[in-house]
Parts: sequence; structure tokens; C-alpha cells
Amino acid sequence: MVIPRFTLLWLLILVTASAGVSFVLSFAHQGHAWALGILAGMASLVGVLLLHAAAFSVAWIYTQLGYMFRGPEIVRGNSPFKPGTKLPEVPSQVVDPEPPAIMS
Repeated sequence: MVIPRFTLLWLLILVTASAGVSFVLSFAHQGHAWALGILAGMASLVGVLLLHAAAFSVAWIYTQLGYMFRGPEIVRGNSPFKPGTKLPEVPSQVVDPEPPAIMS
């Protein structure tokens, strides 16, 4: 699909939200303290989202470089369901399970 589908409801919500932000920005430009506070809150929210994206990008690049330099054995991985794979031993239970008190 070349053109994504947007419903009229989502477009109306986007236009309404943009109008609200523009309204607050106009009062912040006039110097109202409440509008400056809301603007600072919105800016800090955008800043946190950008920092999150930057941290994710650094971690992703670090992982991709590790795959690139260590070789394909890390990329392949090992499946515990592959035939011939030895599974770790499961310890036996020390005590026999008892039914819950509500059942007796």
C-alpha cells in the first residue's frame, strides 16, 4: 500500500491538537506565565522522547557492530529444539508436592 490510510477522526484529532498547541504558543509569545509553563512541559516531554530515541539508537548500533565484528555464530543462535542438542539436567524435587489446604 503506497498511501497509508487515515480516518477522518484521526485527522480531526490531529488538527484539534495542533490548534491547541498553537493557542498555547500564542499566549506564551505574549508572555503569559501559565502558557510558558505548559510550553516548558511540552518541550521537556519532547526532550525526554528524543533522549530515549538516542539511547535506543546507541544500544542498537552497539549491538549491530558486535554482530558485525564477532561473526555469524552470534547471529545464528542455538535452538534447544534442534536435534542432538543436550538439554540441561533438571534437578529432581526434594519434597513431594502437597495439595493446597483449600482442597483438603
